[in-house]
Amino acid sequence: MSKIKITKQTREFLSNPRLSAKARVLYLLLVDRAALNSKNADKFSDEHGIFVYYPLWEIQDNIGCSDKTAIKVLVELSDAGLIERRHGQSADRIYIL
Repeated sequence: MSKIKITKQTREFLSNPRLSAKARVLYLLLVDRAALNSKNADKFSDEHGIFVYYPLWEIQDNIGCSDKTAIKVLVELSDAGLIERRHGQSADRIYIL
């Protein structure tokens, strides 16, 4: 089993009082997915950078919330300048800023 190393930046982010706990968890999940997608940049990048597909139902399942709350959390992250959502052909693309 590998050890998880929590940096000072991560600790500060996790204690950010301006973001809800659900927003913090979702952001970490998005960053993790973006890191995986960067290994397949030919499939998951465009002129705006690396993007993540994260269906609303999966966000709801992963952070344990309703669809209304999942949308609210995405808006919260967007308003905080942490992500940008762009509407694609089949699903929203989420970019980590």
